[in-house]
Amino acid sequence: MWEIAAFVEALRRESETLTAQRAEFVNVADAFAVEGIRAALIKSVGLAPSFPYRSDNVDTLVPLEQGEAAAKVLSRLGYVELRNIEEPRKFLFKRFSGARVASAIHLHEQVGWGTGFLNEGWLWERASRAFDDRLVVHPGPEDGMLITLAHAFYEDKEVKAWDLVKVRHRVSLSGFGLGLCGAPSRDPRLAFRFGRRAGLLARVERTLFAAPCIPESIPGYQVRAHRFENGYAAELQEAPRGSRRRFHFRTASAITMPRWQLIGR
Repeated sequence: MWEIAAFVEALRRESETLTAQRAEFVNVADAFAVEGIRAALIKSVGLAPSFPYRSDNVDTLVPLEQGEAAAKVLSRLGYVELRNIEEPRKFLFKRFSGARVASAIHLHEQVGWGTGFLNEGWLWERASRAFDDRLVVHPGPEDGMLITLAHAFYEDKEVKAWDLVKVRHRVSLSGFGLGLCGAPSRDPRLAFRFGRRAGLLARVERTLFAAPCIPESIPGYQVRAHRFENGYAAELQEAPRGSRRRFHFRTASAITMPRWQLIGR
């Protein structure tokens, strides 16, 4: 395989992308360190190379109280915030070289879509530095699994082979605590979704691998999922068979989203 021209060319392009993205992030990581800002690359699961170069931006989580300072650092480094696609507690910054995007940083103050689904305090306690790259601090194995599942189903709306590989890697790590994935501190409103997603990925894994390791359910999530889902039992029964669901999911309670007061705003 290593002699196939198409594979050699694909590997060359992958290596160039990794080198270019990582070189740009060096300045960001060093500037954050000078300011005492903690940063975790939430799409990294510790598989070498640990730097998450396969996305079109580097998803970087910082503590909520350091979000404004992190944004100011990026602005000082020449990054511009694309405010037209701003999301709650998620801000996209890009640095341009002429008409070319040289680097893109998606700055997160929480892990979530609209509302967070992880306990960030717990995430920071379990985060660790990658064994192969000083720039990369990645979430612990339990959070890494949940983030991969959430991104596949909520952001991409599809599961890729790479998602399956990442989840298998997280689950197989020494010290992985399946029970910790269902810790009561996590949002119970999302419990039933994670339980279903884990089961779906486990079924896919069993068709492809002789030694599956992804759990079919998450302890603690299943009971909470049933309690949550039972609230819709009557509406589900009334919905016409085969049609789209005609009821509204209960939304998370409103939260106040801080807005940064950056220079020039």
